[in-house]
Amino acid sequence: MILIKQIYEPKAAQDGHRIFIDRTWPEGVPKSTAHIHEWLYELAPSEQLRQWLGIDSERFLSFKKYYLKELEEKLGLLTSIFEKSKHETVTIVHSAKDDTFNYAPILLEAIENITSIND
Repeated sequence: MILIKQIYEPKAAQDGHRIFIDRTWPEGVPKSTAHIHEWLYELAPSEQLRQWLGIDSERFLSFKKYYLKELEEKLGLLTSIFEKSKHETVTIVHSAKDDTFNYAPILLEAIENITSIND
């Protein structure tokens, strides 16, 4: 099972293996209290893609397409998360405050696509 959670939410027992996916650490969140097992900043969108998106929600569908294309180059990392999720809960942790326009659900979709490829 793979869950998605904001880093501002407290760690829960059901979180399992927590993977932080942002390129930079959020201000005001001590690393010691975040309970992160891995920091896979490589899974965040490129800086160029993030800057292109900015705060323009109208670009989000195009952003998703470009981000999924970037993730094709990260197949090894996506597969390792998928494999880990077969044996324990994995929680993708992000620092986006907007649950609608953030890339964690897109990342989860990419991992789920690996699931359908491997089944």
